[in-house]
Amino acid sequence: MRRFPLVAISLFLSLAVGAPRLQAQDGQRNINRVRGDGQKWAVLVGIDDYAFVSKLESCGRDMRALRDRLLESGFPKEQVFLLHDKADSSRYRTDKDCIEAQLDLLLGKVDDNGQPLSPGVVDKGDLVVVGFSGHGVQLEGVSYLCPVGTRLGEPKTLVSVDGIFKRLSACRASQKLFIIDACRNDPRPGGQKGPRSTNETQGFAKSLQTPPEGILVLASCAPGQVSWEDPKDLGHGVFMHFVLKGLGGEAKDKEGKVTVTGLWQYANRETKLYVAHHYGEVQTPELRGNLLGDFALGAAGEAVTAPVVPTLLDCTGVMGRTAAEVKSAQQTWAKYLGRQVEEEDEIAPGVKMKFVLVPPGKFVMGSPADEKDRGDDELQHEVTITRPFYLAKTEVTQEQYQALGKKNKSKFQGANLPVENVGWDEADAFARELTQKKAGARILYRLPTEAEWEYACRGGHSSSSPFGIGNGTSLSSREANFDGKDPSSPYGGAATGPFLQKTSEVGKYEANALGLFDMHGNAWEWCGDWYGNYPAGRVTDPTGPKDRPKEPAVRVCRGGAWAEFAADCRAAARNAFKPGGNLAEFGPKLGFRLARIPPGK
Repeated sequence: MRRFPLVAISLFLSLAVGAPRLQAQDGQRNINRVRGDGQKWAVLVGIDDYAFVSKLESCGRDMRALRDRLLESGFPKEQVFLLHDKADSSRYRTDKDCIEAQLDLLLGKVDDNGQPLSPGVVDKGDLVVVGFSGHGVQLEGVSYLCPVGTRLGEPKTLVSVDGIFKRLSACRASQKLFIIDACRNDPRPGGQKGPRSTNETQGFAKSLQTPPEGILVLASCAPGQVSWEDPKDLGHGVFMHFVLKGLGGEAKDKEGKVTVTGLWQYANRETKLYVAHHYGEVQTPELRGNLLGDFALGAAGEAVTAPVVPTLLDCTGVMGRTAAEVKSAQQTWAKYLGRQVEEEDEIAPGVKMKFVLVPPGKFVMGSPADEKDRGDDELQHEVTITRPFYLAKTEVTQEQYQALGKKNKSKFQGANLPVENVGWDEADAFARELTQKKAGARILYRLPTEAEWEYACRGGHSSSSPFGIGNGTSLSSREANFDGKDPSSPYGGAATGPFLQKTSEVGKYEANALGLFDMHGNAWEWCGDWYGNYPAGRVTDPTGPKDRPKEPAVRVCRGGAWAEFAADCRAAARNAFKPGGNLAEFGPKLGFRLARIPPGK
């Protein structure tokens, strides 16, 4: 007999949405929504009366109580939608079509690859709680939620958890929180009631351990544990009982707010103590995912507004963005993050490295078809960078490279000259070792992606500008270090200029609007990506080919160098070299700069 991994779950997801008009539930009035920051929405699903799997007792009660807590915390009544077994309107029943229709409405529709098909009502700055309390099941390693008409072993009757993740990843929500109270009962008809730890329940729990980037998962227990119910004394699952108490005010911080981390800390502590004292077992709720900044869920009797996330720096227009607009975006994002536009790290005693904040944004990557000297691999496509990051103001210098005990193989020696003759593996190792060295500060150092590099290089200039400095359309060797003496080298009508025939000290030429030096010329800079063809459509946070390409497998390098012509120093110009190749073939021109990801938002 074929056996399927099974669990029961109760969850809610927090995400940001907004809509011009929605139909209210169970006779509530229509909602004419006026857009504004910090809107609060909720969709809650509670299922007890299953038709073909074992019935549950407290799922509907959990969601009704959660609805009440959200209303107390400042959610407008008209903006909380409850789907349950006995809903008057068929639109708010708990079958698969109704649940997925509500998710599509809020988050938008996506295809099997997670690419958006149509947008939902979700928008930036909003807060939405989507709740599900009921059974869950895992079939052949794939996790599902169980609607009321679930038939075990038939995936077409289930709601895919991966599908929810894909919707969340594609949606515009500012906060994405997945809270799951799992492993309560055995859904199989006639199955033994009561908690028990099985390989089946462990399989479902393990599937939640590594959520997609940008999504938080607050799980009721760790893999291998049981999520206990106490319908007699508590009236809820133990974990959900303390989630409700936490939202009711028990998890408030000094400012009277209940934040995601505060709720987890409270529910973790109280659940662990209650289960230990009453059942002699261990249940430890977990918070998984990359927290990009704590946010408030609410507190009893008060309305708590989610923080307003700054808008993306949209550089896709014909004119791009002015230097003043770029600097304003830097300052706005720095304030939101609680950080500085420019930050300095001591990488070794007396040796420091400066970084500047690159605000997230949109731009057109590649070059227009009429750009002079463009390459065939520079297909234009729109790219969205969703996360702020820091980028080193200059290329890594020889002093900085040697500060980590690295051998300096540069041909042109000088403490403040860029390190060159560095392979990709060596540059990547430098970043990894610096990350380990600064582990106490929880800072990640890495090579920038190719998209991050070009976005930062342009510094707000549009795709019609080959360069991110000066007027954007021309480049002379008085503005950047390249071979400007050859009459065919300067770009865009610029006059000939000097040819230093070597690298120059970093930071000697004009910086772009972000405050980055030498993005054009001096030394080619390694990026993290494997080299490959660009996609034809819009992409978000691209990282190049996911797998190592077939030989010759090469890594991307960008920016041109001291011995190149200006055309090779264009923002869109691409080059590539084998990670472990013979550097003598490339010449003393390969260096790098670091991206930096600090902790927090």
